[in-house]
Amino acid sequence: MSNILIASSNVYRYYKPGMVDGVRDYTVLKCTQSEIFNAAMTNLGENDKFVLISVIENFVSDAVGADSDSPDSAIASCITEVMKVVRETAERLPNSKFGFTMPLERPALPWYQEKKEKITIMVDKFLKTISRESKIGNVSKIDCSPILSQQFEPDMVHLTPAAAKVFLEIMLESAEALFSAEEVNLDDVSDEGEVLDDELTLEQRVGHLERKAGLQDKKNIGNDLVFARIREEINSNGNKAKEDRVVINGLKSKTPMPTETRARIDHLRKIAGEIFETLIPGFKGEIVYLTQGKNAASQHIPMIEVKMNSAENAHEVRKAFADKRKKKQLPDDMKDLFIANSVNLATRIRIDILKAIAKKISNAKETAYVSGFVSRPMMHIRKGGPPSGGKPIRSFTFVDAVAKYRRKITDSDLGAAYNRAGSAFAGQLKQNFILLNEQDSRSFEPAFDGPSASYGSSRSTGGAGTGSRGGSASWRSRGGARAGARSGSTSRPYGKGKKRSGDDLQSSATKK
Repeated sequence: MSNILIASSNVYRYYKPGMVDGVRDYTVLKCTQSEIFNAAMTNLGENDKFVLISVIENFVSDAVGADSDSPDSAIASCITEVMKVVRETAERLPNSKFGFTMPLERPALPWYQEKKEKITIMVDKFLKTISRESKIGNVSKIDCSPILSQQFEPDMVHLTPAAAKVFLEIMLESAEALFSAEEVNLDDVSDEGEVLDDELTLEQRVGHLERKAGLQDKKNIGNDLVFARIREEINSNGNKAKEDRVVINGLKSKTPMPTETRARIDHLRKIAGEIFETLIPGFKGEIVYLTQGKNAASQHIPMIEVKMNSAENAHEVRKAFADKRKKKQLPDDMKDLFIANSVNLATRIRIDILKAIAKKISNAKETAYVSGFVSRPMMHIRKGGPPSGGKPIRSFTFVDAVAKYRRKITDSDLGAAYNRAGSAFAGQLKQNFILLNEQDSRSFEPAFDGPSASYGSSRSTGGAGTGSRGGSASWRSRGGARAGARSGSTSRPYGKGKKRSGDDLQSSATKK
């Protein structure tokens, strides 16, 4: 049995087997012209059980050609011919299933954009007619990705790599739900394509509702991936604007902090300057200004964010600190110091989620790790064993990592992310972070009553606590807050699988 993907350049340029977890792999047939499509459909045989098609925008564009002043007749003729081929093939192969993807945008062609809605409606009506009249029910439509996610390269024809990934994820997951669904007898289907519940048994009604719920869930996940990718891009652009800053936590001073604001800032500026000089003797960088972070009552010296006179100087400070810390060359009075880049809260939450994924998928053969001290954090995978210094074998942005590995993560793995998020993203958790949701956010409850003293808590406002000092608070398990921890109740998984008890979560976080 084979799975066939008849694809335009927006698909075959980016499709790779295994790019979406839990989705079947396809053999790709490159198809940009109707003649190639006709030949491909003719050559399909009984062993080709699942056929996914995404080409219609190419055929319509070629059919109209230069006659863009009156394209209606060419559009109708093209769609009619394509659907004729689809119907004939579907009737010839009644045991195969066909998914036909709705047309993409094409900003390079003004007439196409004007007629896009009409083209979509026409294709949809043809597919419904084929399903109703053929009585086979083996042809279905696959919804296209949302318009907002369709970002194009300068030629205004081809999707950008990021937009193509979103398109493929939505299309492949929708097709998987369709191809995996139990078949419904089309004698029980109305003219509008809805199953007539009063003519079905209870089991059939339940099955139909489960399929519809599954399809809607797939669509919701696709929409969340779109929103999350857009917001990740926005956040990374904001972080790039702050690459000339460093965030310092764990400051110490032998002299008491002044109470007057101006004197306090000058005192902190002096401490920061001494730290830079210790890390880089003869350091030429200058401090433009310095801001204090919000600190707990028990923390005498607050977290500070320092703006340098250039991004290069800020990077030099962070690099010098990381090198000395790794080699254990920091002076005793700087053992508790931590210096990081300045990123927004959403980025720090993404880092927590990426670390949870990396921990989950690491094994003896492959080790996953997170590059967090950059404007756009990445998860990398290298071969197992000691680090060799070579390039990683695979790399993922936040959305790419979640799309591929989200089924391996459960809500008990996300305590650090929920803790850091707090209530800052109320009502927007899934749209920003995909794996987080409001229900589980309310179920998690900090195991302490006082505010966090660590930089990177959900109450902080500055840079990025991506290392050990950006740690999470300990957590109680879902299903009873403090009582759950005592009884060892388990939390509900994001996907399938058992969860750690509340006591496990608490002891794990205590190590941090």
